[in-house]
This record gives sequence, C-alpha cells and structure tokens, in this order.
Amino acid sequence: MPHSQFIQTIEKILKPEEEVMNELVSGLESKTYRKGDFLLKADETCRYFYFIEKGLVKLFFDNGEKDVIMTFFAENAFFAELSGFLTGQPSKYMIVALEPTEVLRIPRDVIEGLCKKYHTAETLFSKLYSKAPVNMVEGSVKCLKTMGKSDIIISYDKDLTLSSVSALEIWQIISASLRYL
Repeated sequence: MPHSQFIQTIEKILKPEEEVMNELVSGLESKTYRKGDFLLKADETCRYFYFIEKGLVKLFFDNGEKDVIMTFFAENAFFAELSGFLTGQPSKYMIVALEPTEVLRIPRDVIEGLCKKYHTAETLFSKLYSKAPVNMVEGSVKCLKTMGKSDIIISYDKDLTLSSVSALEIWQIISASLRYL
C-alpha cells in the first residue's frame, strides 16, 4: 500500500475516518532531497508539514557566529518549523537534509481545508502540533544516545571562547528536563 508507514504513524495518533485519510493521502506531495539540500531557508515561510520516509534532516539557525542545531528528525517523524508554519511568518530557522532524504509533505492550505471540513482532521493536526516540542527533545536525545559517553561536543561562544561538554553531560541535562514534560 502506498504511504503505508505514513498511514500507520497517523493511526497511532488518531484513527480518522476513511474519507479523511483518503483526502489527506491525496493531498500529499512526495519530494526527494540530496544531502545538503534545504527544505527551508532563513527568511522563507514554512509552507509544509513533513513526514520523513527515509533520511535525516536538522533544524537549526545561524546566531551570527555559528549554526545552532535545535534538533534532528529521522525516519517516520512528522515535523515543520512550527512557529513559521502556524503563523505564516518568515522563519529564522533552516532545515537541511543531512543525507539523501525522502519526505511526504502536506501543504498548509491542504491541512487548513481538511481541518475546516473534518473535525477529526482538526483533532489529528492539533495532536501533531502539540507533540512537536516533545518530538524535538526526543530527537536530540536519540542523537545523543548514539554518541559515546566520552564523545565531546565542541562549540565556540560569541566571544570565541572555546567551550566543550561531553555527550554524557548533555544526556544527563536532557534526561533531567524530560521529567518535567
């Protein structure tokens, strides 16, 4: 079945009526990105809600000194630069493919139309949007879990002072903060 992983992932969140799922699937656009391709650049408006079928992307911004990675999204993840997507305002963030990536994307106007037409679609996307902050933290945690405890993450402060922290230290900080979500 085409888009079976997408459908299964949706149905784990909410099982919409067949007509809602059919319209949702018919509104999907398939897109392939090469490593280094941007899904979103700074000052562009995020017009799509994405589902990764294969690949890996990162959400980040440039603070004037360096790129600051907010999170990573991998296979079977829904994502968007949510603040820009929901408000229609240009984004400060960027999304880039870190490897060849295949996504399904849903245009914002398709989502809005479905939500106006079907209460179930409105509930589904409300749940997806509310899960975004938790998914962002979980994506960072998954990335850190793959690092060795002695791996060092090196960064430079704005004044170019070298700072470093071990993956274990970051993991402990994130783990402690997850208790409050």
